[in-house]
Amino acid sequence: MTRIFKQHHIRQTVDLNGTWEFYFPATGTKIEPPTWKNGICEKMEIPSVWEMLDSRKTYRGQAVARKIVSVADNCRLRLIFKGVSHTARVFWDGLELDGHHNAFTAFAIDVGKVAAGDHEILVHISNEHGEISALHVPNDYYNYGGISRPVAKCTSSYSSPEG
Repeated sequence: MTRIFKQHHIRQTVDLNGTWEFYFPATGTKIEPPTWKNGICEKMEIPSVWEMLDSRKTYRGQAVARKIVSVADNCRLRLIFKGVSHTARVFWDGLELDGHHNAFTAFAIDVGKVAAGDHEILVHISNEHGEISALHVPNDYYNYGGISRPVAKCTSSYSSPEG
């Protein structure tokens, strides 16, 4: 039967894999998203881990991953991460949205209403040992660092700024 109304609302999903910039601290192992520009930039294809870089084969610390994404029309947007190793904090245009702990579980973040144009995603990543998890103490378990599984943006339209 042909309907005179839209039966399904389909979200458009766009793969964000590919080249991302990773900023590592110029000294030490700590870097925060507001100061990513002071870091050392290395480009990496994701999904991947920074241990794949010759300069980071044994690096344990923090990095800020950066990607500029384009949004064609005003929309509602979700970011879908299939895995970030090991702890992540996600920022959209400088605003911290949410975080996630555990490299092997997917998570999604509702960005909300987004205007058409270019936007910046920053992901603060740490593979450091610490009290956040019983596994993260120096032992025979190695937690890699990076965006280890695919990333996507999922958009759906809305009819008006109020809708």
